[in-house]
Amino acid sequence: MKTWSPDTCGCQIEEIYSGGSITGPGQVIRKCAAHASILDADLYGVLLTNPDGENRRKNRLEKMLIETSSLQLGQLNASGVFEWRPGLGFSWEWTGEGSGRVLRVTVIGVNLTAARKATAQAFCDATFGVGKVIV
Repeated sequence: MKTWSPDTCGCQIEEIYSGGSITGPGQVIRKCAAHASILDADLYGVLLTNPDGENRRKNRLEKMLIETSSLQLGQLNASGVFEWRPGLGFSWEWTGEGSGRVLRVTVIGVNLTAARKATAQAFCDATFGVGKVIV
């Protein structure tokens, strides 16, 4: 077992491993105030493994923002990995509590045009559900 903490809150959960692969969640070690109402059995899904899991929402949206060429926010580095263009970045915060928390995202360093913002919002609505992310 290893201990895992998302970068989206202060919760801490054990992960069960078989060899080098995660086979599932173990015991909840700590819940943050925002997730106090979530049942221990549901916490790992809310944080990570559900299709709209908090960590998944944040990470998949950032990946989409820097890898979608029409948005012109990311670039390939010398190692062939996408990264933010110089001077640009990604800021996020969560509002609400429990499984209904909403991710609010800001792209730093550029004012997104209405079209680019609509592209990002449409991705979020289709991927995670309407109202789960606000760009």
